[in-house]
Amino acid sequence: MRRLGVPAAVALMLAAGSSAAQTTLSITLPCVSQPDAEALVTAILPDLIENVGQICTPVLPANALLRQTTGPFIAKYRAEADIAWPRAQSGLTKLVGGGSDLLLATNMARPLVGTLLTPVLTRNVQPADCPALERIVRLIQPLPAANAAPLFVQILQFSDAKRKDKAGKPTLPICQTGTK
Repeated sequence: MRRLGVPAAVALMLAAGSSAAQTTLSITLPCVSQPDAEALVTAILPDLIENVGQICTPVLPANALLRQTTGPFIAKYRAEADIAWPRAQSGLTKLVGGGSDLLLATNMARPLVGTLLTPVLTRNVQPADCPALERIVRLIQPLPAANAAPLFVQILQFSDAKRKDKAGKPTLPICQTGTK
């Protein structure tokens, strides 16, 4: 078994679209298609929910959806994550490139990806945001789990388009229609 270690972990973190890391290192990442980006978000959505739940624990009641680590709510996202993982691996391979397919093919890759990407995507979540986030989650709860990641990716793209003049780097490097 080939060990890729810290360089692969750094590459995966950069593949998450960490704006700060990209700006600091002046790295331009290749883009992924919208379906690959949605698959990646779907694959880590249970981790994202759990991470936000941990941030929100001090301010949300115990019965808040964001704080649920078991039960039907989180289970439907875990099931969808399992379905999305193969496509997410493909998208990550495009982002990370050379030799990453070996790392991404292992059973250890999936939790590693979630562990590396969720802090990047939740880095700006503050406890004061939690009541609004809980309301959003309650509003999307009746929707099929397959709708959550495309909605999340669309919001990120919308937000990126609004702040592009200031920050310059997208949260997720998604190709424009007709590329990749």
